[in-house]
Amino acid sequence: MPLRIGRESAYAIAGLLALAAKPRGTVMLLRDIAGSRDVPCTFLAKIFQKLVRSGIVVSSRGAVRGYALARRKSDINVKEIFIAIEW
Repeated sequence: MPLRIGRESAYAIAGLLALAAKPRGTVMLLRDIAGSRDVPCTFLAKIFQKLVRSGIVVSSRGAVRGYALARRKSDINVKEIFIAIEW
């Protein structure tokens, strides 16, 4: 039986893939992340709040505002993404 994931988890993974495609430490605006993966920006904002609370991404404000991966991409696994989003 194939694994089915919810839209929120799929969008979370898509957003994280956009961040992972950039060099480590790169901060991206949410609208750029959403635009690169064709994900609704307002929905992605709510998803990224969960990812920040879970320590998967970090947010920054000020002159360099946006989101970046909190750890190396190799240290982030799908299970923790699902846990952050679904629970």
